[in-house]
Amino acid sequence: MTGIALAYTFAALVPTLDAANAILPIYVTACLYFGGFVITFDKIPDGWEWYSYTVFLRYAWTALMVNEF
Repeated sequence: MTGIALAYTFAALVPTLDAANAILPIYVTACLYFGGFVITFDKIPDGWEWYSYTVFLRYAWTALMVNEF
């Protein structure tokens, strides 16, 4: 459901479908970096710590890690 909401949001914000198809993967990749998948939370640069709290993947990843480990 989150993916569908993101797709609709980007489709509404940009003028063409091609632009939305180009921007959405860039945003999701940034979310992967700052959500804890690629860069651990303690290694995120100091100026970018605030961004990790806005990423929806952070909370899902943290809940999964707490549940499993």
